[in-house]
Amino acid sequence: MNKSGKIIDFHAHILPGIDHGCRNIESSLRLLNDAADIGITTIVATPHFRHHLDPIEPFLENRRKSYELLRSCISSNRINIDIIPAAEVYLEPDMFDDIPTDKIRDLAVGGTDYILVELPTGESDWSGMIFDSLYRIESNTGLRPVIAHVERYSRRNREHLMELPCVFQVNAEKYTSFLGIQQLVSFSRRNTVQLLGSDIHDCEKRNYTDFAKVISKLPGKTIDFFMSNASAILNNEDI
Repeated sequence: MNKSGKIIDFHAHILPGIDHGCRNIESSLRLLNDAADIGITTIVATPHFRHHLDPIEPFLENRRKSYELLRSCISSNRINIDIIPAAEVYLEPDMFDDIPTDKIRDLAVGGTDYILVELPTGESDWSGMIFDSLYRIESNTGLRPVIAHVERYSRRNREHLMELPCVFQVNAEKYTSFLGIQQLVSFSRRNTVQLLGSDIHDCEKRNYTDFAKVISKLPGKTIDFFMSNASAILNNEDI
């Protein structure tokens, strides 16, 4: 097990009733108990945010209410897991013109200088504007992008992304096989991917089974690498 003893899930739709993740508080608590059973100590709660669909002020207020409800229920049910408020922000080039900088910073991971960003999955949606927008996140807001589930994107686009000052997160569900575990070990040795998440959505295909498999199979040094990076980000340190 890793030296710090912390197991951090850096990408989870665990907040109740705010997106297509957990439908209600009962679903959230069920998954939190599952998480506690496999040793998870911290979960970064990342509800989807799309500024054309979700006006920023109502989104932040709904997130606050959902977060406070979950924190209260965690306490009353004596579940020993920390929940960190964040968002999975779908990158739209005009969001920087429409949303004040301080409000974009409210979407960051636990008040740090890091923000989890989802990119368009369709290759036809990629253009120079995507890369320009990633640069604008840092230049306009001072936030460093964390690219969510980077394994979903084409090799060519991943190579372009790795030329940028970004951090990269992968979903555990893609790496449960022997070859997948070897890939994660290679990522850690080459420092090409820094974070591991469940991307849990409260359905049969997105529960903690895959995350548990990966954690149980990874060498201790590799777990140390991913969890130390996650801890550093939550402490707002450079990685």
